[in-house]
Amino acid sequence: MTVSTRLCQVVHPDSTGNSTYHINSRLGYAEKLSMFANPAKGERRQYAVYWQKKLKSNDDIEFPDELLDQFAEKTDKFSFAYMKEVL
Repeated sequence: MTVSTRLCQVVHPDSTGNSTYHINSRLGYAEKLSMFANPAKGERRQYAVYWQKKLKSNDDIEFPDELLDQFAEKTDKFSFAYMKEVL
């Protein structure tokens, strides 16, 4: 979920450190609310291929083709943002 607002005072973290909770509990503050489905397995694999190509010039990182399918399998229910953190 992506939420935008002009009211910066409602974007601060709540007691659990979760910023989205504060806006979720007061959706009247939200100007735009967008829901995004998590990517399917094929999309997750394509994302891994994208990063494989992007990291190819880095000699310190190995990203062989054998890892692409494993990555797609193990990142079920991950958003693109979470997958970027994994990579």
